Amino acid sequence: MVDILVFMEILFGTGTTLVRFEYGDQAAGPSSFNADEPYFLYVGRYVREKGIDTLAEAYRRYKNNVSAPWRLVCAGAGPLENTLSEVGAENLGFVQPEQLPYFMRNAAAFVLPSRYEPWGVVAQEAAASGLPLLLSDEVGAGVHLLRDGLNGFKHPPGDAKALGDCLSRLHQTKKEKISLMGQHSKSLSQQYTPEHWANTFASGLNILRNNSAVHESKS
Repeated sequence: MVDILVFMEILFGTGTTLVRFEYGDQAAGPSSFNADEPYFLYVGRYVREKGIDTLAEAYRRYKNNVSAPWRLVCAGAGPLENTLSEVGAENLGFVQPEQLPYFMRNAAAFVLPSRYEPWGVVAQEAAASGLPLLLSDEVGAGVHLLRDGLNGFKHPPGDAKALGDCLSRLHQTKKEKISLMGQHSKSLSQQYTPEHWANTFASGLNILRNNSAVHESKS
């Protein structure tokens, strides 16, 4: 496995990173952080493109709709930081890559309400961590990693009411069901393991090599 991971890190820059999430990097988090109470996790820039305004309004609606609301923990930085703090979100600031698996591992669910997100590696990392996913329809990774109702819920981008309903719906889901949703996320993430990418890459090289040999034999 080590050789494959190094190979993937060189080629794509994600090989060892995803394994840290999939197999649970045990790096400890800050002693001041309370990991015992459930929380929604957002990781990314605090900008409109990422749907931060939508997330803040959705969280406000959610808190008014349930008793004992879960926390909203955000890791990142950007001009809309105050938008999050105004609704009571906890701002971790920029989190070092080696510490992110800790916050993923202890979260109840991952949320990414982007207005524009061609893929979203962080959603892939959350799925590999075994988290239910709450993604907007614009998160490209959701096409492959989110089955609505099975391992999370999707919502239209910019729709704070719909996202708030998703937050409430997950909150009201039984713990056993939430655990099962997380297992489904991890299962769906398996299609993007380093081994899978390496094998796909190797297969592609073989096809190119064979096609080249055929072409040379005909010339």
